[in-house]
Amino acid sequence: MKNFLNFRCNQIPGEHRDWTHLIQYMEQSPELIYIATPKLDVCYINPEFESMYGSGSDHFFDLNHWPDEDVIRKVMTSHQQAYEGESVTYEVSRINDDRIHHLSITNLAVPFNTSEEVVIGVVKDMSSTIQLQDERLRFDSHRRVVSGIEGLALFEFNLSDNQFSTFGSLDSMFGLADDCSNDYSPLLFKQLLHPDDLNTYLEELGKLMIDPETYTRESMVRIFHLKEGQYRSFLVRSHLSSNRKILTCAVIDRTGRHPDEQAKIEQLSHFVEAALMEYDFLTESFRYITPGLFKMMGYDSGQPELDVQFWKELLHPDDVDMIIASREETLAGMAATYVYRVYVQGEIKWVEERREPLFDKHRQVVAYRALLKNITRLHDQEEQITELRTYDPVTGASNRETLTEYLNELLTNKRPITMIGVSFNHHTEVKQTLGFEMADEWRAVTTATLQKLVPEQAMLAQISEDMNCIVIPQSWTDEEARRFGKRVTNLSEHLFSIGNYEIFTTVSVGVCRYPHDGETANDLIKHTVHVTNHAFQQGGPHIELYSSKVDLPSIRRYELTNDLRSAIKNREFYVVYQPKVDAWTGEILGAEALMRWTHPTWGAISPAEFIPLIERSNLYVEVTDFLIEEVCTFLSTLSMKLPVSINVPVQYFYRDDYLCVIHNSLKKWQLTADCLEIEIPESTLLDNRSRMKSVFNALNAYGLSISFDDFGKGYSSLAYVQDYNVQTIKIDRVFAHGIHQNVKSQAIVRSLMFIAKEFGMKVVVEGVEHFDDLAWLRDHGVSIIQGFLFSRPVSDQAFIALLQQKYLLPTEVLPLKERDALIPARMTFSKIKSLAVNLGEAPVLVSQRSSGLLALYTKLYLPPDDFLQFSIQLSNHDAAVLVTITNRTELLNGLYCYDVVYKHDDTIETALQEALRLTPKQIWDTGRIQQFL
Repeated sequence: MKNFLNFRCNQIPGEHRDWTHLIQYMEQSPELIYIATPKLDVCYINPEFESMYGSGSDHFFDLNHWPDEDVIRKVMTSHQQAYEGESVTYEVSRINDDRIHHLSITNLAVPFNTSEEVVIGVVKDMSSTIQLQDERLRFDSHRRVVSGIEGLALFEFNLSDNQFSTFGSLDSMFGLADDCSNDYSPLLFKQLLHPDDLNTYLEELGKLMIDPETYTRESMVRIFHLKEGQYRSFLVRSHLSSNRKILTCAVIDRTGRHPDEQAKIEQLSHFVEAALMEYDFLTESFRYITPGLFKMMGYDSGQPELDVQFWKELLHPDDVDMIIASREETLAGMAATYVYRVYVQGEIKWVEERREPLFDKHRQVVAYRALLKNITRLHDQEEQITELRTYDPVTGASNRETLTEYLNELLTNKRPITMIGVSFNHHTEVKQTLGFEMADEWRAVTTATLQKLVPEQAMLAQISEDMNCIVIPQSWTDEEARRFGKRVTNLSEHLFSIGNYEIFTTVSVGVCRYPHDGETANDLIKHTVHVTNHAFQQGGPHIELYSSKVDLPSIRRYELTNDLRSAIKNREFYVVYQPKVDAWTGEILGAEALMRWTHPTWGAISPAEFIPLIERSNLYVEVTDFLIEEVCTFLSTLSMKLPVSINVPVQYFYRDDYLCVIHNSLKKWQLTADCLEIEIPESTLLDNRSRMKSVFNALNAYGLSISFDDFGKGYSSLAYVQDYNVQTIKIDRVFAHGIHQNVKSQAIVRSLMFIAKEFGMKVVVEGVEHFDDLAWLRDHGVSIIQGFLFSRPVSDQAFIALLQQKYLLPTEVLPLKERDALIPARMTFSKIKSLAVNLGEAPVLVSQRSSGLLALYTKLYLPPDDFLQFSIQLSNHDAAVLVTITNRTELLNGLYCYDVVYKHDDTIETALQEALRLTPKQIWDTGRIQQFL
C-alpha cells in the first residue's frame, strides 16, 4: 500500500507535494495512523499501527472485530463526516486478541489529488487510562465503605511516587493512641509485625511483585496491639494494580473480640508493658505517650509528667551516651533499634526501642515515633541460655565451647598455657551399673572435689563426661606439672560417696603445654585428651606429659574417627568384590561386596579398623546407603546376572524406611531382588527378636535372600536358625583356618553342615587359604568357598575381568616364615607427603634380609614410595635408622610385610648382629606377633 501511495503521490499537483513530508512524519510518529477511503478501504498504515494490529490491516474495519453493528455504523458515519470536511473524534470499543480495547479515533479528510480525497485516522488506545480511572473509582468506593468499620483497614502504596495512604479503624485495630499523629508510614507497621511473620509477609509481597501473572496474594500475620500488649491475628490481602504501580492491602482482624472482652482489654491496657510515643524536636517535648509506658516505669497509678529530664534520670548511666548519640542518628533520617536499661523502683529493666523519624513536607525530620517494649524477661532468658551454652549443666564447670573461646583468647594475646587433663575413669561403669542419675551425681561429686585443687586464675572445664581440663595461664615446668599432678592423682585414695554407694577410683592426669605441644585451641584440647588417655593405659594412678611420641595408634584412631563423615562426602570409600566359587570347579557363583577406605593421609585403612569406628560414630546408615547404591550401580553394568551379598548391620533395620531404600536403588537401576543378598552378622543380633523376625519376613517377602555371616561364633546360633528365616549360613574363617588338622573345628563344621541340610540352607565357608583345608571341606560336602585361596577382594573392573575367565584356580597365600629371625623395634614417623610432622611411634618386628635390606612386619598399612618418611629405633641402638619402603606384601591375619632399604652403617650392622645373636627360640618368643602387634 505504501508503494501505491507513493505512486499516487507522484500524481499530486505541486501545491500538494508536501504529502511526502506528511508520510515521513507518519512513519516516525508514535501514534497509530492509517489512511483510508470513505468506504474504509485502507491504503496506508504506519509502523506503530502495524505493530499493534499486524500487516493485515484490512481487517481493522472487519465487523468480526467490533462488538456490534452499531459500533461499525458509528465508525462509517464518522468517516463520512470527515470526508465531507469535518474533523471528528469519537470513542469506540474493539476486540483484539480476545480482549476489548477502548479506542479514541480522530478522522480528518485530506485532498489527495484534484479529484479525490482520503481520510486520515489517528488511533489512541485508552484502555489503560480508563482502567486506572475505574480502579481509582473502585478504590475511592472501598475507602468510603471501610471507613469506620471495626476490624478492617486499607493501605495504599503508590510505587511510582512512594505515597502511602491509610483508611479504616487503624487506631482500634492496633491500639494506637487517640492523640497519635496520622502521618503513618510503612515502618510503623513493620515495627508492630511479629518478627517471625515479617519475612513471610515480605516474601509474599516479593512473589506478587515479580510474578507478572499474579495480582493478589494473602497471608496471615500477627500485629502487636499496643493497648493489649499482645499480638493479634490479621489476614492481609495484597493487590497490585494492572499497571503494577499501586499496591493495596486490606487488613482484616481475625481475632474475634467479644464486646465484653474488648471492655476488659481497655481496662488492661493501662497495665501493659509496651508503649508507643512521639517526640517533637521543635518543642523538645513528647507529643503523646500510651499508658503502657507508665506501667513499664513502675507507676501503677498517678502518671508523672514525663519530660526529657525525668527520662534522663530513669536511664542507666552507662546507656546515657548511647541515647544522646541516637538523637543525631534520628535527625539524620535513620530508623534504628536501641536496647538500654532504666531504673524502675530500684530495679533495672531492659527496654527495646524501635524508632522511626517523622518528616515535614520539606522532608526535614521534625519528630520521631517509637515503639517501646519491656524485654527484661527475654533478656533474662537469654542470659540463662548463655549460661546453659557456657557451662556444663551437671557440674557447673565451663563446657568445651567456653574452653575453646578462653584458649583462643589466651592464644591471641600470646599468653603461655599449661593444660592439665584429669579423668576419674569411672563414669561409664557407674552409668552402666547404677544408672544415669548416679552417673550425673558421680560427675558432680568428682568435679566438685577437683575444683578445690584448681589454682587461682585457672579455669576448670568439662571436655567430656569422663574428662576435665584445668587451664592455667602460665608456663609450668615438668617438675611443677608433676607436683600438681601428684596432688590430683592422690584423689585415687579418696572415697567418693554417691547415694548409698562409696566408690574408689583411679585418677589419670595428662599435661599439655603451649607452644611446645600445640599451636591452636583444637590441637591443645586434642593432645590433652590423648595424653590423659595414654596415662590411663599405663594402669593405676599415673601422670603423663605430652610428647608427640605418646601413641601413634591412638592419634591415628582419633583422626580417622574425625574424618569419617567427610570420607563419605568426599567418596573416599569404595567397594571391592571377593568371588564366591564352586569348591570343585572354581566357577564364580557370586560375590561379596566389601567396603574399603583410602584415607588422604593414612592411605588404605583396614575394614577391621574403620568398621568399629563407623558403628561407634553412628554413621552406619549413611555408609550402608552408600554401599547399597554403589553395588546396584555396579550390578547394572554386568552383562550377566550374578548375586552379590552386602553386609548390613542390625541397627540399620531399626530405621523405618530400610526397605524403601533398597527398593528405590533396585528400581533405579532396573534390577530384580534376587540380585542382592543381605548378610547379617549372627553375633550382632539383638534381643528384640519380634522386631527382627518382622524384618526378616519383610526382606524375604520382597524377594531378598538373607545370609547369617560369621555363623558359629555366637552363643545362640541354633536358636537363630530356628527363629529366623535365612537362606544361607556363612561359616566363619576361624573354623576354616587349619581345619584339616583341628578336630574341634571339624566337629563344629560337620554339625553346622548337618543343620544347614536339615533346614534347607546353603553353606558358604569363608577365609579358606590353604589347599589342605580346601581338600577337607570338599570331602565333607562344602560346595561354596570364599577366600584368598581363590581370590582376594578385587576392584569392580578386576572382578569383571575375572567373570570373563569364569573359573578361578586356587593359589596359596604366602605365610609368615617362622625361620625368619624377628627382633622388636619401634618406628617413628617424621614426614607425610614431604610435610614435616611428628606422629609418634608404633611397634614393629624386624628381620634382616641382607646388608642394607630389612623386612618389617606390622598391622599398619604404609603407603610405598616417599609418601611416608619414618625411621626404625632398635632397642640396643641409640640412633634412629632412616628407611624407605621398596615393596609391600599382604600376609595372613591382617599382617603386612614391608621390604625397606637403609643406608649402610657399621654401627647399625653391629646392633643388628647383636640383636640376632639370640637363639631361634628366644627370637621367636621375644618377637611373637601377638605380644608386639
